[in-house]
Amino acid sequence: MSEISYEVNYIKQAKIEKEHDAQKIDEHYAQNRTHFKGEDGKILVLEEARVSVITELNQKATKDMALRTYIAYKKGKLAAEVEVESIIISHNNNPFNTEILEKIQKLSVLSPFLKPIEIDGEYITFELVNVNPSTIKSFEEAKSLVEPMFITQEKNANLLQLANDSLATFKGTTTDFITNKDALKITELDVTQANEFLLELFNTQKKRGYISLENGNIVLYNILEQKMLTNTNNNQNNSVAKLKSTMFNEGLITNLQNKYKTEIFLEGL
Repeated sequence: MSEISYEVNYIKQAKIEKEHDAQKIDEHYAQNRTHFKGEDGKILVLEEARVSVITELNQKATKDMALRTYIAYKKGKLAAEVEVESIIISHNNNPFNTEILEKIQKLSVLSPFLKPIEIDGEYITFELVNVNPSTIKSFEEAKSLVEPMFITQEKNANLLQLANDSLATFKGTTTDFITNKDALKITELDVTQANEFLLELFNTQKKRGYISLENGNIVLYNILEQKMLTNTNNNQNNSVAKLKSTMFNEGLITNLQNKYKTEIFLEGL
């Protein structure tokens, strides 16, 4: 099925940058002094805040012009020089952002206009023209989507078949004794892939086999010899001892609860 798409017209109001007289700058600063603070949180004096004051005045002028254009557009009195652009947008084809798409989805034929929204200093007014419902894709459309996945699946299947066919007779690189922390000793793989390989290798029970990596590659292995390290045994014994202790304590508590009534006492009651 195709996704729902929306045909819209839109008008961009570019940033307005103009000169402002001293009186207007003074008035805006006096009315909005708390907007202009330094890194220490203190309000800047006018001379220090002048550039920011002018920027804010320009932003206000841009928004005011966008609103005037929006009202004229709704009334059908748009000036001839104002350019109206058209586009079809959807979830997968959205040159704006998610917020705009969500707002457009709430429009209707009876209420098709969306007030100007600010994007990177510009204001954009939208009009919903038409909603294209989801439809069944044609064979060619479906083929273009499915074919890459099919090719990937076929490559993976062929690679697995090759790994299985090569497993009994392959000749690889022989390493020294390695642990699950010796990724750097496996020079045919980068460190990330080597760590991924070792993690799987030390969790397998097979002497000879293969391991699939996240990047799609397959590593064949054959364990020639293994030995237990003293510190590894100690760690394993400690883990086993802790597990046994936990199981014993849990069993003891369960046994006591079955034999004796449990009462809870709260201090002060």
